[in-house]
Amino acid sequence: MTAEDATDASRLERFVRAVGWTSVALAAMGVTAPRPLASVAGVRDTAPDAVALLVRLASARQLVLGLAILSRRPTDVGRAARLFLPLTTLDAIAVCLAVRQGTLHPRAAAASATVLATNVWVARRT
Repeated sequence: MTAEDATDASRLERFVRAVGWTSVALAAMGVTAPRPLASVAGVRDTAPDAVALLVRLASARQLVLGLAILSRRPTDVGRAARLFLPLTTLDAIAVCLAVRQGTLHPRAAAASATVLATNVWVARRT
């Protein structure tokens, strides 16, 4: 391994850990305070109890992924990212459809696309 390869690996590890901590932090917020997180994401609060439940469920799933990313075992990171990739893709599709129907703010689509792109990148690099 060259010095350049070691530097690239170190950058990748730092980025992956940042993604893991971001996932854990946002998931913890979603589990403990789902309505404010939903509001920031642009969810229109037409059914507050249903929105809170859905945010909590998605946040619990994201918490598991974040913890798997932080596990420090590269095989676990790649496996977790590949396992959650279909779910993240379905989330992105659902968000785009909701934006199109007017039930979500367009910034929710941008956030969902960012999450999907990050998941794809982590799955391919680990």
